[in-house]
Amino acid sequence: MQVLPNKKSDFIAKVNALASQGQAFLFVIDFAMKNPLVFHEGLIPENVLFQFPGQADKETSKKIPQLIFDTFPPDYKTYQQAFGKIQKEINHGNTYLLNLTFKSKIETNLSLKEIYHFSKAKYKLYFRDEFTVFSPECFVKIEDGIISSYPMKGTIDASIPDAEGKLLADEKELAEHHTIVDLIRNDLSMVAENVKVEKFRYIEKVKTHKG
Repeated sequence: MQVLPNKKSDFIAKVNALASQGQAFLFVIDFAMKNPLVFHEGLIPENVLFQFPGQADKETSKKIPQLIFDTFPPDYKTYQQAFGKIQKEINHGNTYLLNLTFKSKIETNLSLKEIYHFSKAKYKLYFRDEFTVFSPECFVKIEDGIISSYPMKGTIDASIPDAEGKLLADEKELAEHHTIVDLIRNDLSMVAENVKVEKFRYIEKVKTHKG
């Protein structure tokens, strides 16, 4: 089953119905919520692949050629200008948390599907040759009536001497972590009871294609 574009209320109703019935499903939401989609387990199209712990698509990985994957992030001046605008808005009280991102050009010899198969991330999705996404982060998990969230905030090159100590001592990273934990705790309190923080800060190591 696929929900048609611009049917936000239908999408929410369908997700709620499937969840209350204990039926497994896959949903995909665009940022603007203009084309939310939900698929029953067993009725997921062949051109939609996904993988996370305990669940995976049935398509086998093909041999991947030698990887070429070059990224071209914005230059320092461009980043500095954008960062300055954000600082200004924070100082004016217009926001207290904002995720600064840029579109970045990449050059690779892999197709979107090959990038999907090449990734070793815990959570990943390939969608109709339109995009692929992957992440080490389990943002929300519901199991046995308990909602858990594991946001990742703060990264550092593990090869740097005393990387773990430097990351934990970073005031900016600590402030960001406080903010996201408070936000998630507040959001969960809207739909759950007895919300509590069991583990506030801890370190996880993630391996990338650069090592």
